[in-house]
Amino acid sequence: MNSSQQFRSLLTTALIGANLAVLSISGISLYESKQEHELKAQIATRNTTTALDQSISNSIDRIELSLHAIVDELESQLLTKQQLSPKDIETLLNNYQKRLPELDALRVSNAAGEVILGKGVTDKEKATWADREYFGYHQTHDDESVQIAKPRLGRVSKKPIIGFSRRYNYPNHRFAGVIAATISVSHFTHLLSQFDLGAKGVLILRDLDLGLITRLPELENQPLGQIGNTMVSQTLIQLIASGAKVATFHIDNAPDGHERINSFRTIRNAPMIAIASAASDDYLQDWKIDLIKTLGLCLVFLATSYVAYFFLLRLLTQAEKNILLLRNKEASLKEAQRIANLGSWSLDISSGELIWSEEVFQLFEIDSTQFQATYAAFLNAIHPDDREAVNAAYSASLVDR
Repeated sequence: MNSSQQFRSLLTTALIGANLAVLSISGISLYESKQEHELKAQIATRNTTTALDQSISNSIDRIELSLHAIVDELESQLLTKQQLSPKDIETLLNNYQKRLPELDALRVSNAAGEVILGKGVTDKEKATWADREYFGYHQTHDDESVQIAKPRLGRVSKKPIIGFSRRYNYPNHRFAGVIAATISVSHFTHLLSQFDLGAKGVLILRDLDLGLITRLPELENQPLGQIGNTMVSQTLIQLIASGAKVATFHIDNAPDGHERINSFRTIRNAPMIAIASAASDDYLQDWKIDLIKTLGLCLVFLATSYVAYFFLLRLLTQAEKNILLLRNKEASLKEAQRIANLGSWSLDISSGELIWSEEVFQLFEIDSTQFQATYAAFLNAIHPDDREAVNAAYSASLVDR
């Protein structure tokens, strides 16, 4: 392989190596950047579910404490007066409702399930809780537990509510009725609205059976937005079935068609699950901009390197042609000199080396086998009358280079 071929091979190797290096570095950088954006989304969704758990749990703690206090007052009246004082109870309920603005209503039923006291209760139109599951529980369980019902349409309020209830007793511990606090589902929707996971982020509250309680953004008149729907991913179903209380997972195709990072957390003191979901369209938005910029720069580099490569190849090809042409002319000149019996010589000014043709040796009658090709030997071969002029010209050439 001659030097020209070696240079071509080296140039090609350098081009391929440089482009592979740029593509590799860019690919690694983009991969690490994507991982970083996904990690931030995971942290954001986990933090959101933690904050939701704290917010909802605190609200429920206040409601449960209020129910216990109201039960104490109801049982105290039954103990001392053998009956409830409607006026006193209404005042009590109003006072607690003022302290808890998230409450939709506080109401009291008798042992038969008839709602007898509280917001919106009238003698003309009395509702009954006798068929409610929570009422049946309190009727048959003499304990102090607070039951939290799934979302339902309130029979008094006529809007979606979540009920919190507790039993109260006669002095002999016989079942006397139920005190219930209701919270509008819109209150929980408001709690969700305090958090932001991007334009396509979703915040959801579900019961332990994965039935929808509320979500943001709301989807009116769509199956995904209907209270009680259980349209969730298989991954979430499997995690809940495994007993997990907290988890973060990735879904390529969520029920709404988006790629998402989801986190869920079971609420500490309620049969609810908070879900925070970030869409890749949001958390990878900046990364996609970086991707476009990086790909653009890579394309510019590739184009520039190939243009430079082909330009150098063109220069090399032209140089090879010039060298070949020069060699052909030199060969022709030597052949002409041989035919005309003329000698030729050349001096490499940088090294001082002299190259002589055989004809010169013959003309100067010099033994070529003993001749030392140096400038001194050349100068000795010059006629004495011409040596000074030749030496001056040679010295001038040394100064010019």
